Amino acid sequence: MDIIIGFDQLHLGFQISAFTLGITLLLFTLIQKRTEKKHNKYFILLTAILILCALSDIVTALADPLRFTEPVALSVSEASRTLFFMMHDLVGILFFIYVQSVCNFYTSKSKIHNVINIAFAVFLEFPVITNPFTHLLFYYDDDLTYRRGKLMNIVVIVILLYFGAAMIVLLRSWSALTYKKRIALVYFFLVIMAGVLIQFLFINIKVEILAETIGVLGMMMAVEDEDEWIDSDLECYNRKAFRNDLFGYRVYSDNILILGVHITNSENIIRIVGTGNADTVFTHVSRFLHTLVNKDRVYNINTSTFALVVPDPAPEYVEEVLSKLRIRFDIPFDVAGRKMLYNATITYSYMTERLANVNDACYMLDNPPPHEGDKFVYKDEDLDYLLRRKALEKAVTNGLSNGSFSVHYQPTYDINGNMHGAEALVRMHDPDLGDVFPDEFIPIAEQLGIVAEIDDFVLRTVCRFLNMSRPFGLKLNCINVNLSVVQCMEPGFTDHINSIVEDSGIDKSFINFEITESVAASDYKLLGRVITALKAFGYRFSMDDYGTGYSNLNAVMSLDLDVIKIDKSILWAAEKSELGYIILENNIRMIRQMKRQILVEGVETASQVEMCRELKVDYLQGYYFSRPVPEMVFTQKLEQA
Repeated sequence: MDIIIGFDQLHLGFQISAFTLGITLLLFTLIQKRTEKKHNKYFILLTAILILCALSDIVTALADPLRFTEPVALSVSEASRTLFFMMHDLVGILFFIYVQSVCNFYTSKSKIHNVINIAFAVFLEFPVITNPFTHLLFYYDDDLTYRRGKLMNIVVIVILLYFGAAMIVLLRSWSALTYKKRIALVYFFLVIMAGVLIQFLFINIKVEILAETIGVLGMMMAVEDEDEWIDSDLECYNRKAFRNDLFGYRVYSDNILILGVHITNSENIIRIVGTGNADTVFTHVSRFLHTLVNKDRVYNINTSTFALVVPDPAPEYVEEVLSKLRIRFDIPFDVAGRKMLYNATITYSYMTERLANVNDACYMLDNPPPHEGDKFVYKDEDLDYLLRRKALEKAVTNGLSNGSFSVHYQPTYDINGNMHGAEALVRMHDPDLGDVFPDEFIPIAEQLGIVAEIDDFVLRTVCRFLNMSRPFGLKLNCINVNLSVVQCMEPGFTDHINSIVEDSGIDKSFINFEITESVAASDYKLLGRVITALKAFGYRFSMDDYGTGYSNLNAVMSLDLDVIKIDKSILWAAEKSELGYIILENNIRMIRQMKRQILVEGVETASQVEMCRELKVDYLQGYYFSRPVPEMVFTQKLEQA
């Protein structure tokens, strides 16, 4: 008798521990608001069922010892056992569905699977509900001893089959799961199997519910902990979650819609409302997107791009979503008390079409389409620009090793028409793509992180050319070489540049580095230090594209520049109107007062030459004199000068 009482107390301790642990898991999950994804909901339901199972076991453990003396205790014990089986018979099915959700299991036959699951749930619940009359599941014999019914073994086998089916799904999705999820799912499977088998084989060792609850604890720590998958500021899932979920969907289906929402004027909006409200700017978008699809299918890919993932969508549903997007973005958002109109473009494609894999989907989202008027939705052939960009990235990446890059020279002349120097301009010719303009390949090179290598190639080419052209040195004052903001911000930049020129053995005064006005405006203090350091070695500096919209007079006055290059747009405007002429004249006067030399770009006609001569600029550059030409042609021009 003492041994039996000891076992009852031990079992009661098991059930109380399971109940306490289950309540803790449930409360923690709800407090953390981990309720958006389907597997979150199934986890909550599974935990709640285990709590009820533990509670019913506690009641049974308290009532069973009294059933011999208190008739009501027998009734309570029977009722609590019935509740236990009613709940516990669903654990296997729920675990199977939970694993499907974690693995993003999705097929066109999901409705059939749901019907099968419901049918088995009814099959398992029927003997429980009818047990008071049939005693097919359990009963108390004449000695009030608990006995298993004839269907108990079948019910246990069905539950075990569901666990086996869950393991099959797990193995099929193995490559789509993270290491943590793999370990946690296998751990839970082994723990629950051990608990079911031990209690089935040894009826008096009631560890089943405690083992299952411990397994759920492991699931919560490894699977339900989604902190690394969620962007809490934007209240949606992040890029890492997008890649993981999409990879999982791809295991079971190809008919997946990827829809990107690109906010194209986000920088202007943030500038207006202030960086302190930056998160609010995109939270409004996130919340709206949650009204279109399930919240667990909205992802923030980068600062101003969101993605929606919709498996197997109906065509009319896609059109409805696009219509709602168009209507919403025609209406201003209320941001920090201001009405702001968001400019958006939509890209979408199915995984079976232009998106062959997860990387392709990310590529579409990371590369919004070029602005083309009022076009809102890009699909099908509209996305061919992605193919072009992909080919460009490959061409730019391999360009240096394939010899695709070359340097052309556009001569500069003094006001009397004598050659003064030249500007070195990088050009690209790919065997497959043909000639590619710098406006297209330079931004890609910057994003790929190889623009500095291209800049080094240009400088080395110029140095080699100057070294070969010593006989024409008296006719060539300098060659202008462009510097990118990427170069200027690199540690050890000045020493690196100086070593390239010194290795060539040329006079450093022949190198005139050009910086654009936009680079100067980005951080003129840093740039000032770079210029000062390089000028100490003997190099010269020019500011290119002056007057294109980034003007910062304080920067121009602070930087130790030799030449200011006035952008062609100012020259062309001066020829068209009196106001344009006044702007050009005043710019020249101001630059001259700052004791800088002046070069005017974009000279194409004799009248423009005469205008610049009247305004007493120093140097001219443009198609009137020469287009950018290959090295051999430029050498011929030097010979003829």
